[in-house]
Amino acid sequence: MPGSGHIKRGIYLFLLGVCGTVLFVWTIISIITQTKGPYTDLLMIIGGATSFLPLTTAGINFWQGAQANKLYRDEAALARWTLSQAEQQENAEAVYQGGKSSRSAGVVLGACAFLVVCAFIIKQNAFQNMGFGPFVLILLGFMAIILYIAFMVPRLKKRRMRSDSPDVVIGLNGAVLPGQYVLWNRRQAGMVAARLNAVSLVREGGGDVLIVGYETLARGGYMKENCRIPVPDGKRAEAAQAGRKIAEAGRVEFRDEMETP
Repeated sequence: MPGSGHIKRGIYLFLLGVCGTVLFVWTIISIITQTKGPYTDLLMIIGGATSFLPLTTAGINFWQGAQANKLYRDEAALARWTLSQAEQQENAEAVYQGGKSSRSAGVVLGACAFLVVCAFIIKQNAFQNMGFGPFVLILLGFMAIILYIAFMVPRLKKRRMRSDSPDVVIGLNGAVLPGQYVLWNRRQAGMVAARLNAVSLVREGGGDVLIVGYETLARGGYMKENCRIPVPDGKRAEAAQAGRKIAEAGRVEFRDEMETP
């Protein structure tokens, strides 16, 4: 099942989050009871970093796995096929390379510099009594999280896209791909969390790709994203038919590169 990889990662992250939560609670109790040791502050930072985020990510993975399996079993799915190993590897590399601009060294260094400035301002105004050692540890911890999100998360995503089930299932509102579950039409808390804006079938290299463009709700408005769905040989007609139905449901124009004069 295509959702098995998500569920397996969710279990690992859940166990990590439980261990981090136990460590964090233990250090807080040590501080309250004044039995803290020389490394209690460091352990508290490690426990905090490995508690909330892994537990949240585990919940997301469980939900994605369940939804991916549900779509895979849905007989009303618009299209389905299985990628070859070469197609799966090529798609993972293309998605990874496509996101490089958002994690460039300049962007990451800018984010770290902004964090350092904000941290020193807060330290001088709100936490004047905090020792410089714990402050530096906390600052380094937050910088490590930024670097992890910028460089390690995309690599881990590429790895799971190369190793997960090669099944592709396309539905009216989303799609299951190796290592991915994408929704381009979604509501959350009564608001439009994701909305479709473009569907096209294009030729890339020696193969076809169905690209579904959509926007996701962010703090500053809507952020544009693309779902790249590789199409194996012999599946172009099926992909075109699915693309037309998705575009019709989202009230956008479907563009087939091979049919464009």
